[in-house]
This record gives sequence, structure tokens and C-alpha cells, in this order.
Amino acid sequence: MAGSIQNLVLNAVYFHLPNNNDDTRFNYLLEQASLVDQNPTANQVEQAVRQIRQYWRPTQKQVDALRIVVGRQRPNNFQGPSFLTGAGALEFANFHRELIALQLVVRIANPNLMLQGTHSLCGPVAFLIGLAHQDPAMYVQYVIDLATTRQGSLTIGNARSLNVHVRRKSNILQKPTDHAEIPEADYVALASLRNSESILPYRSKFTNRMLQGATTNGELCKWMEKAGFQHCQDHSHLGNPAWSLALGGEGRVRANLQLAIQRLAANPPYTVLMSGAQGSNLAKKALSDNYLDTGFTKIFGAHIVLLRGVTIGAAGVQFDIVSWGRETDAANLVTIPWDVVRSTYRGFVCGQP
Repeated sequence: MAGSIQNLVLNAVYFHLPNNNDDTRFNYLLEQASLVDQNPTANQVEQAVRQIRQYWRPTQKQVDALRIVVGRQRPNNFQGPSFLTGAGALEFANFHRELIALQLVVRIANPNLMLQGTHSLCGPVAFLIGLAHQDPAMYVQYVIDLATTRQGSLTIGNARSLNVHVRRKSNILQKPTDHAEIPEADYVALASLRNSESILPYRSKFTNRMLQGATTNGELCKWMEKAGFQHCQDHSHLGNPAWSLALGGEGRVRANLQLAIQRLAANPPYTVLMSGAQGSNLAKKALSDNYLDTGFTKIFGAHIVLLRGVTIGAAGVQFDIVSWGRETDAANLVTIPWDVVRSTYRGFVCGQP
């Protein structure tokens, strides 16, 4: 659905319905902001931030990130240097400073709204959502630095950092804007990471569109280590379908899931990225989408998601995940039968911030 920033004008009828509390209004505004695909003015972005802030109580980390993007909010204006009011053309020739700023505000408020769109970037998006939750200011600075200088760094505050560099002649810098394909802020963040870490440039004419963007679990572990995560571990089995399907497979899957639960319950909790063969179908099932098992997904359907929780039962498993800009309803998780879990689940990688 396309939209201009005029979609953010408050709907008096909607906002005064008796069942609509501040959280409902806040989520409504974020949804409307995420639909904007026409470049707004800087003033319109500031007005949108004011509207959203009426129903949002950001953490201090989120406030710090907002100041980088739009400046310090005052009663009558925004003050201080910011990405929104900066000068100069972006390195991504067809992208827009104001639209990226609005999209960054949305992702500061809820990193789970990051989108891979039609691109095979599930590994980068799961990894970056986890980082944006940890440090939203670091995340927005990474996107801004890439958009303005072609270089960005990802770090959770340790001495190490994952440095991302986009070559001056990279084809990703000439990508036309297409919100239906992928939002500009997300393309800058995700394609740059994938491009920097690929042997061949992302979207090279010499490589396959889907397989080129694929991220291995080994790469995810390396990204975590470079970004400063501790105790990075690979408990995945993507290359070994017999791990879950052969005799004793359910027991191995149960043990692996119990280990994921332990990592999520650690202090501080690990960031856990779950993977699977036919993984897109597993994610769709967890998100209550229609389950579609095709010949293509059986072979190429590996998918990586951010895992937030696991509940193991006799009939199956409930997964609390984030994928495709959506998240499971924690109060109404779907139980996925054991035969589906065994045929799709292939473990996880994790790291402790």
C-alpha cells in the first residue's frame, strides 16, 4: 500500500474510539508512518515525530537515537545538528534523506518493523534487528554513515567492531527507490552489510538473485564476534537433514530447543537467530500464515529469524519470532506439530552482548 506522509494526520474518529488507548494509537501511527513511500519535507517529518511522541515514552537509548536522526525536540522546534537537517547528496543516488529519517524514527520505536522486502536478506535483517534492540543509536548511526559516506560500523560497545564498506562503484548505490520492494533505510543497512561481506557484489549480474544474498550460519557467528558479542555459538544443522529426520531426530531437536531456551534465559539474554530448511514455511506457520510447502522451498527455503521464545509441548512447539517486519502474538502463539518441526527446524546461532 502506497502513501504520503499525509496518512499521519490524526483521524479524530479513530483516536477517540473508547477502546483505543495510547499504545493502540502509537502502533497505529507507526503503521501509517511505515506506509509512507513519497519523500516528505523535513518539516513534515518533524510534525510526524511530534505526533508519534504524544503516545510514546521512549527509553533514554531511544531518545539518544532520535537526537541523531531529527535533533533535540523542544516545545516549538527541533534543535541541534541532525541527519534530517544535514546538507549534501547521499551516496545512494536515488534515495532521500527525509524519507530515510522517517523510516529510522519508526525503527527506533520498533526495530521489528525492519523489512527485507523481496530481497534474500533474512540473515542480515535478523542480525540487525537484534543489534537495534541492543543499541538504537549505534544502529541509526550505522545507517546514516553508510548513506552519507559508504562506511559504517556495528558494535555493541566492546573494542571490536564489524566494519562495513560499500565500494564507490558498487551497483547497490544506483538502486532505484521502490518501497514495495524494500524501504530505503533497510536497503542501505542490509544490502550494504551483505555487499561488504560477499565475495561478489550483491546483485551482481554474474550471480543468482536469491542465492547471492544468502547468509550462512557460520557468517552470522563471525558477524556477531566482529560486532563484540561474547560466547558466539553455532548450534545449527542446515547441511544435515538427517539430524532431525533420522531415528532419534525428535530427541535431538528437543535438546537443541532446550539449549535455545537456556540461552534466551541467560543474564544478559543471548541474541538467538533461528534457522531452518523450508524455514520460510516454519516462520509463516509461527506467524499464522497459510502454510505453503513447495518444491522450491524444500530445496532453497532456508530462512533465518530472530527468536524471542520457545515453548515445548507434547503436541509440538511454539516459537516467538520476528520476521518480515512482523512478530508473533506472544499471548496467542501457534503450536506447530512435531512432524513439521522435525522437517523444518535446523537449529540456531547465538551470541551474548
